Amino acid sequence: MNPAEKVQTSVYWYWISGNISEEGVKKDLYSMKEAGINRAFIGNIGLEGIHTPYKTVPFYSEEWWKILHAALKTATELGIEIGIFNSPGWSQSGGPWVKPEQAMRYLASVKADNFTMNPSATPEKFKGYSTYAPYITQNAGFTTPEIYLIAAECEARIGSVTRALQLLDQLRDARIKNNVHYVEETDAPNRTEALRLVIDERRREFAMQGAPRLIDLKRLNREDWFRKDIVHSADGETWTLPANDLRYIMPIPQTVLDFNPDMPQYDR
Repeated sequence: MNPAEKVQTSVYWYWISGNISEEGVKKDLYSMKEAGINRAFIGNIGLEGIHTPYKTVPFYSEEWWKILHAALKTATELGIEIGIFNSPGWSQSGGPWVKPEQAMRYLASVKADNFTMNPSATPEKFKGYSTYAPYITQNAGFTTPEIYLIAAECEARIGSVTRALQLLDQLRDARIKNNVHYVEETDAPNRTEALRLVIDERRREFAMQGAPRLIDLKRLNREDWFRKDIVHSADGETWTLPANDLRYIMPIPQTVLDFNPDMPQYDR
């Protein structure tokens, strides 16, 4: 796969237990450039006593700063953006040293009869007696399935249908027992049909997650082949959200407006 320069292909770049060197980070960056990667996020990960022994470059040491400077300088020369984050396994990547009771993802239910964003305002009554809402601390990092689907969509958009279907089948092989692979001649004879298969797979993969579907609707509604109105009916009532409706814009929270009385609410 050879994505265009304008395509942002990002990776997490883990520096494990001080096992780094100036020569090593430069080789990594040249390999990223060759693979079409133009953005990397450095995570300094400590795995004491697990898998990898500690080496001689302690975090924040003079040698560590020297290697980081070399990485940033080389990345700049190669046109690779660099980000740095602190993730010893707690916020994103997880690991065996994080006990179940310390895990970042949890599910709880909350019963509420009244709700308001502004404590000083009159409570807004919900229809019905109560509402139950799941609260999950979101993992904001990229997942392997998402990377596969992004790559498949890129391939489909540039007309590389065969490669797009290969990536989809790789993902589906890990999801579906005895997965039947797509046949290009019948399932995706052109780039548009391949793109439809990718978007359909995104909808299945990210079911019940909310945010990916909302983002897909907002970005794809700008394209004629996808544009759709959302219609839901229940108990004799029907709700419609036309494509590109201003209600796709999230309102500014009331708490923010309370602190900024001159700030206008979005037109939606």
